[in-house]
Amino acid sequence: MTQTTLMEDLINLINLGPTGSVEIIKTSDGHYLGRKAGNIGFNIYIGQPSKPHDGPGLTRSLAIWDSWTQNKRESVVALSESLGIDLIKEFGIPCMP
Repeated sequence: MTQTTLMEDLINLINLGPTGSVEIIKTSDGHYLGRKAGNIGFNIYIGQPSKPHDGPGLTRSLAIWDSWTQNKRESVVALSESLGIDLIKEFGIPCMP
């Protein structure tokens, strides 16, 4: 089993960013940019996520969330908060304890 970073876990959870993105940031106007391995800057424009809604994307994210330990959930929530990402409001992830 391959060990993932918290950033990779966050990207996987919110299903945001092109394949191979190793880091994402949120701009002051709510858009997302990605960085691929080996790149120096955030040169991949991802855009803004759609409003949370029922469907396969949310089902996928909730299955990932449910598979994690409480410790991993808390770590990913802390990372998302440090990046200004609101998992509940922006992605419908029920990250409250």
